[in-house]
Formats: sequence, C-alpha cells, structure tokens
Amino acid sequence: MRAVKMGLGLLLATSLSMGCLPKPKQDYTMEQLKAMESLEEIMRVQASTMDPQFAKIGKQLVEEDFALLSKAATRMQATAEAVVTKHSDKRPAGFKTLAEQFGKQAADLVAAADAKDNKASGELLGKMRETCRGCHKEFR
Repeated sequence: MRAVKMGLGLLLATSLSMGCLPKPKQDYTMEQLKAMESLEEIMRVQASTMDPQFAKIGKQLVEEDFALLSKAATRMQATAEAVVTKHSDKRPAGFKTLAEQFGKQAADLVAAADAKDNKASGELLGKMRETCRGCHKEFR
C-alpha cells in the first residue's frame, strides 16, 4: 500500500511539474511556430520544450546542455513572436509585455548558451521560468 501511495505521489508531482498539458500535436518547424494560431498549442510547445530545461537551473551545465538550451531558446523566440503577433491584440496589455519579455529572455539565453556561459544561462532560465509563472498567475 505504501508503494502505491508513493507511486501516486510521484505521478502527481510529475504531472504538476509538467503543467498538466498534453504534448504538442507534432514537432513544429520554426516557421510553423511563428504562424501558430492556437495559443493552447503554443503553450504545449513551450512547456514540452522548456520544462526539461528548467530542471537544469542551479546545475553545472555541460557541452550538450548548452546545445539543447540554444535550440530550446530559439524555439521559444518563435513561440513568443507568435504570441505577440497573433494572440495579444484581444488580451490585456500586460499579456503582450510578458510575451515580449519572454522573447527577449529567450534571445539572451541563445547568446549565453552559445557562449557556454553557465552562470548567465542559469540566471536566464530562472528568469524565463518566473516570466512563465507570472503570466500563468495573471492570465491563466
């Protein structure tokens, strides 16, 4: 019985940390991400892309991590662009501001990851996670 409870607890913790969103419907190209009409699907892409990266906050990054961070952050720039251009007009101004902030942080993370700067990469991951949390708290 205890093992079942522990397993359920682990499953619940995993579900909560992943944001309870289903996986994206497909692996989108950059052009598809920039043109995406579904805000829900954008959020799925963002969660599936960034949740594994957020788990690296506070850790010493290795060569492979920097490559993955750069790729993930580049994808987040595209999703942020779609949120700003396709999904901000009918929402409060703060929504667009947070999307623009997220896009800027993603661009900065690309630069930090490409420079293999562990400290800056970790700080930017933390800032991006807080931007996500702030947006969800205010607009979800």
